[in-house]
Amino acid sequence: MAKYNWDLSYETGVEIIDNQHKRLFEIINDLDEAIEAGKGREIYAALFEELANYFTEHFGTEEKLMEKHEYPKMETHLEKHNDFTNKVKGFHRQALAGTEGVSLDVLQYLVNWLTDHIRAIDQEMGDYLISKGER
Repeated sequence: MAKYNWDLSYETGVEIIDNQHKRLFEIINDLDEAIEAGKGREIYAALFEELANYFTEHFGTEEKLMEKHEYPKMETHLEKHNDFTNKVKGFHRQALAGTEGVSLDVLQYLVNWLTDHIRAIDQEMGDYLISKGER
C-alpha cells in the first residue's frame, strides 16, 4: 500500500508538471516497498536508472516552460535542479560502492524534495506560468 500519496497540496496547476510529479510519488512508493521487503539493494540499478530518466525528462520540461515564459527566477530554480542532480549522483556512487543505508537516505531525500521543492519552489513557478497562460 502506498505510504506517500499525491494530494492537492502538491499541485502547481500546470498539468504536465503535476503529472510528472505524480510519477515521482510512484517511484518513491516503489522504493519504500522495496526497502520494507528488504530488497532495497536489489533495486538500486533500476531505481537510479529510473530516477535519471525521470529527472532528465521532468527538469527538461520545467526548464523549457521557464525559458518559454521568461521566468524571472529561472537561474535559482536551475541551481536547485543541479543541486538535486548532484545529490542523487552521490547516492548512486554510494550504492555502487555498497554503502549500507543508501536506500533509506535516497527515500528520505526524495520525500524531503517533495515537501520542500514541489510545495514551494515549483508551486511558485507554477503560479508564474499560469499567469502567463500555461495550463
